[in-house]
Amino acid sequence: MLRYPTAVIFVLTVAGLVAAAPVPVTPPDNGPSAKALGEAVAALDKVEVNSKNLSRIWWTVADLRRRLDDPKGTVNALKIAQHVSCTSEQTGSNALRPIGEVYGRLGDVTAVIDLAASVPGVGRSHDKQQETILQEAAVAAAKAGRAPEAEKIAATIVDPEMKTWIKGVIVQQSAVYRAKTGDVAGALRAVGELPVAADKVHALVGRDYLNLGYDNFSAQIEGGIASIQLAAGDKAGAKENALKALALLPDVEPKRRSYAALAVVRMLARMDDLPAARKALAQIPAAEPQVVGKEDDRMRLLAELISKGYLAAAEVRAGRDEVALAMAGDFPLPGDRAYLFHFVALAQARAGRQDASKTNFARAVELVMKHQGQPGTHIRNIIYAQFRAGDFDAAATTAEAASEVIWFDVGYFKAKAGDFAAAKEIALTHINPQEDRWSSDGLCQQIAQFQAKAEQVAAVKEWAAKTDDQLLKAYILVGLAEGLYREGGKVTPK
Repeated sequence: MLRYPTAVIFVLTVAGLVAAAPVPVTPPDNGPSAKALGEAVAALDKVEVNSKNLSRIWWTVADLRRRLDDPKGTVNALKIAQHVSCTSEQTGSNALRPIGEVYGRLGDVTAVIDLAASVPGVGRSHDKQQETILQEAAVAAAKAGRAPEAEKIAATIVDPEMKTWIKGVIVQQSAVYRAKTGDVAGALRAVGELPVAADKVHALVGRDYLNLGYDNFSAQIEGGIASIQLAAGDKAGAKENALKALALLPDVEPKRRSYAALAVVRMLARMDDLPAARKALAQIPAAEPQVVGKEDDRMRLLAELISKGYLAAAEVRAGRDEVALAMAGDFPLPGDRAYLFHFVALAQARAGRQDASKTNFARAVELVMKHQGQPGTHIRNIIYAQFRAGDFDAAATTAEAASEVIWFDVGYFKAKAGDFAAAKEIALTHINPQEDRWSSDGLCQQIAQFQAKAEQVAAVKEWAAKTDDQLLKAYILVGLAEGLYREGGKVTPK
């Protein structure tokens, strides 16, 4: 056995400690993003014409400044956005709602309340517009980890039902925020303290909406703790919490159980646990005889329809196309069957079964076109699904047959696929900027963002430099700044 002097042992021990010490991780540099945003603001300062487009770009600037940790710049941009909104052709809550959300993320309670109070008009419609601003700002604050500020905003809501609902959402989103920041254990403790079973379910697996969409993982859907765990690679943890949500469903009051069950089905189907997802589906309450065929029953049926869309996509991923297609037979309305067919078609395209996908897209299109105006999915949802399946020609053919104007969507999906030249031609040629600057400029912003993310920064800068229209230049540069932004990055002082 070798023996070392004490001094040598000490040196070796220290060396071991030094070697084992974690290497500091340098955060990404958001300086280029901040610089592009500054150039966008310089272009905006030269814009003389007021419009709703000008309001939109200013609150977008404000939110990016917030993410770049520039609170003073954020507030300045928000003040300009509010001023522009109140002096342009677009007034009312729709122009102010996104501004309220940014104030909420900042945690500026007073600014949110003052903003809501500035909505013009009188009467119940006016009150609802104010409360919509307060509601959305409170939720935005909670999602940003500002629960105390969210609660203060929610306390100013007058409608008692909305106030109760928002308070539950705040607690849910606060728990989700804790999970996002790495404190899953703390998030789960917070969920355990929620008094209402439905709120626990939504905190665990997220929240879905009874809207017939075009994709089985819509960005509109709010995620829960299980979604965060799954995205982080913790499939076992996600599964455990999804099953906890499933076990809670019998305790959810019947009025909210359809929504809760739908959220659980979505999460379990996403993880391809079909037996458990079907157990969640069975928790959707049966229709009361007095509401069969009425609007209340339609909402319950929508929960079942959307749930079966998620199940059908999972069956396709498992290679059981016939089982998936058979679910369409559960629904008598043609538009509802079309919804199932286009979900199956998109899942088949993603699985590489293009011929089968085209067949089922065609079935969905035929049903909707023959029964226009009836309940069920809209033709635009099918068009969007065809885009997501990568079949641009089929989407264009469907749009032409249905007389749908979809140039913005064509440009967006082409840019997302990396065909920037075609997307730019659509934005500047097929969409008439004189008639629809909202779509034209907005699409240019999206193109610039996708192109910057594809590391074609020089091309975006050249595009902006050659653009004489200062408002369009600002949109391009904001898109560039968004594409250059890196989550968790820092702007290093020069």
